[in-house]
Amino acid sequence: MKRAVKTIDKQCCKGGQSMNYTEVVILGECRVRIDIRSDSYKEQCHARCQLWSSGKWQLIHNIFPALMQTPSELTYKRAATESDFMKDRTQLLNVAEQVLFSN
Repeated sequence: MKRAVKTIDKQCCKGGQSMNYTEVVILGECRVRIDIRSDSYKEQCHARCQLWSSGKWQLIHNIFPALMQTPSELTYKRAATESDFMKDRTQLLNVAEQVLFSN
């Protein structure tokens, strides 16, 4: 069953040699943070989702850099937009829902 996702905060910005996408959502009754980085070096990219629990963020799932759909080197290729991060965001939220709510 797909649960509603309500965005609390969303940011997409350029770092030194990276583009960063962070989103905090309410998924069911849980607070989940999506954190995706496209770096100029593929091995320094990351895509992860975390659960807010006991006053800190705890890892639910991550996508290995070699398996990410978000392109590396976005900083140098063109102006990145939120849409560049959506495939990994969708995958992370799907896994988070299965981990948090599967019986």
